[in-house]
Amino acid sequence: MRGCTGAYWVPFKQHTITADYKGEQHEYTLYCCNVEDYLTDIVCNPYLAAHINWDAYRFWRYFKPTQQWVEFFDEPLSARAVWRIQSTLPDGQKPLCLSVYADKTKLSTFGTTKGYPVIMRCTNLPRYIRNGEGPGLDEEAGEKNKIGFVNLKRVVWHKSFCKIFEPIYLHLHTGMWMACGDQVNRWTCPCVIILSADYEEQCTGTNVAEIMAQALNTRTKREWEEILKKYSLRPVENAFLELAHTDPYEALSFDRLYAFDSGLWGHHYWKEFQVQVDRLGDGKIKTLLNKHIPRWSSLHHFKEVMEVHFSDGSKHADICKTSQNVIFFSHNMCTPDAKTSLPYELLRLFRAYQEEYMYTDFEVHTAWTMENGRTTQATHGEWLKAYESLAEEWQGDAKKSWNFPKAHTHMHVFDNIEAKGVTANYNTKPNEKMHGPIKRTYQLRTNYRNVASQILAVDHDFYVAGHIYDELDRLDEAHSEAAQAASEARTTECEDISNGHFLLGAKQPRCTMESLEKAHQNEPAFKNFASQLGRFLTSAYKMHKIPLPDGKSIKFSRDSYVTEYRLIRINYESMVMWRQLADILRCNPMFFGEPRYDCVMIKADPYNYFGRLLLMFTCQVDGQPQLLALIQSYTRPIGPPTQKDINLGFYRLHETPRTECISLHSLHHGVLLIPDFAEKGDFLVHDLVDTDIFLRMKEWKQTLEAH
Repeated sequence: MRGCTGAYWVPFKQHTITADYKGEQHEYTLYCCNVEDYLTDIVCNPYLAAHINWDAYRFWRYFKPTQQWVEFFDEPLSARAVWRIQSTLPDGQKPLCLSVYADKTKLSTFGTTKGYPVIMRCTNLPRYIRNGEGPGLDEEAGEKNKIGFVNLKRVVWHKSFCKIFEPIYLHLHTGMWMACGDQVNRWTCPCVIILSADYEEQCTGTNVAEIMAQALNTRTKREWEEILKKYSLRPVENAFLELAHTDPYEALSFDRLYAFDSGLWGHHYWKEFQVQVDRLGDGKIKTLLNKHIPRWSSLHHFKEVMEVHFSDGSKHADICKTSQNVIFFSHNMCTPDAKTSLPYELLRLFRAYQEEYMYTDFEVHTAWTMENGRTTQATHGEWLKAYESLAEEWQGDAKKSWNFPKAHTHMHVFDNIEAKGVTANYNTKPNEKMHGPIKRTYQLRTNYRNVASQILAVDHDFYVAGHIYDELDRLDEAHSEAAQAASEARTTECEDISNGHFLLGAKQPRCTMESLEKAHQNEPAFKNFASQLGRFLTSAYKMHKIPLPDGKSIKFSRDSYVTEYRLIRINYESMVMWRQLADILRCNPMFFGEPRYDCVMIKADPYNYFGRLLLMFTCQVDGQPQLLALIQSYTRPIGPPTQKDINLGFYRLHETPRTECISLHSLHHGVLLIPDFAEKGDFLVHDLVDTDIFLRMKEWKQTLEAH
């Protein structure tokens, strides 16, 4: 099968990299595919041709409320770097932009066998399509951290990249003519605009040119090494400097996974919080965090967070999002008074960090959100300095030092966004996910000897199987509409009621009003449910000028039927991406062993309000189905917010005993509310679940202040 399909896939070939160490020549094996053939395979693919952008572009969006056109950034070709590159190219030549990722991964359980995948992606393709493998050197016993061996690793690293880029080095001055999938011949210029890697690999991938030139002008090797040592640099030729229109220093990109998730947050802020909780000696905070982590469809649900060490940066990202609960659960035990002022300052620092984190997570950035992001970045820096200063008073010589690279790298993130688009374009997380299949192949499909060729053979098999599957799908689409209809039927087989705004699911057996009230007889919200429902529908008919049945008020008998639903999917337009997204909400007395009644934002005039779903149901009025919900409403506390609520970014709501029926059409989207254990009946809005609710809550607050 491999031989028959070789023409459809660029094969990996074995190369030998040689380097001198301690007077001996050492050889290292590199497997890579021909980059020129790989790029040709992409641009010549007729299925991808319609998705490839060949020119840099700039986008503006008109905002009617302010009557302004505002520029926005998303893909790399919408940002400044590619625009500058194309401006320097001859007329007719097109930039063929590349993103390069490199990092080591442990294949064996104990880390004795490592892999060094290199992943290259074509950023002319949209982010949701682009995809793309081979160098590294194991540390020998007794050689770790020795200067000579560290230099050797960098030599092998850059020589490996020289071998990877070798096919396109031949076209440095002339460019490459490529017959594209849309039957157009294009003159292209390959260039690397994104170097996606963790901090260690970024240090390996770059050496500062001016300093290297200064070092080369010295007379002795000792002087040379002394100059480089001051800047932690190595005497290694940089493979990226040979590429046309490629600047490795500008290609270096902020990585949220290593800089924030497993870096500043996972290894510093979170550990600092654990230290402060231990110093307080209050076990209540740990109990609340371990037992009251909220459930939400897009969040990982931890059973334990305080006593467990996580090495996965993605887990730290989820802890960061749920860490708003850290502030919710501990703010009443961490106050500005003398005993707990340091933990309180840490909570304030958390909030500043979380706000900057959310802005770096935006899928689309406008000039406005960039400005707000820079403001939150400055606030984050100020509060870190305030915490560091207070910690020095508290801890003296035992205080933690905050002078480390990952406390600084985020200062460049908004410059990166302006130059190369949003952080999702250069986040290492999609590339790190590709380590998983490599590890599974090593564990399940190799004999643990000479594993590189075996892993690549299995990778080839997977590619061929995927290619055959895609071709069969395209054949079905081209010759039959029945396959598409069947696919639509499969995706809707669990749908009970659907329209453009929402979808109801988890349908329950039909029951009478009387049986419904009996089932909820201990709940005040269901008292006189039938009459409450009749009054609401009568008022709604009159408000919308709908004729009442027989001109009389709507009334339900105890034998009238209702049908309950326990799931709703609400579609809404994202304020960040301006496209449709969906929230999946539950209204279920027993969902995976626990009751789950989600909360919603409800559309109203002059501003939206919040409620908790108690029941979602349908009933009939004059033969017409009515799609309704019973909710418990929340109101804002009277008076201005406290200074602590402002400092910690709280959106506070108060639970009311009032229940009401509403139309499901008035549901805007889901929202996560967390009980405030310091104030009975108070709830706090969790605005870090996603970027949309983060931005929406800021707008909601501004609307309230305006009224």
